[in-house]
Amino acid sequence: MIVFRQKYPRWWFDWNRELLRFANRVGVYLALMEDRYPSTDEQQAVRLDFGYPEARQD
Repeated sequence: MIVFRQKYPRWWFDWNRELLRFANRVGVYLALMEDRYPSTDEQQAVRLDFGYPEARQD
């Protein structure tokens, strides 16, 4: 969709961002860098944040 229509749907971006955030929390937990079990509904000590890209400009 990004290649053909030059759009990145907001819902797709939000889904991917939340999936990456959770994967990072699980990875940090498995690497024994954090002792709290990874949560799916709240932010924890591990934070991942990046802005919404403009497909046509970026």
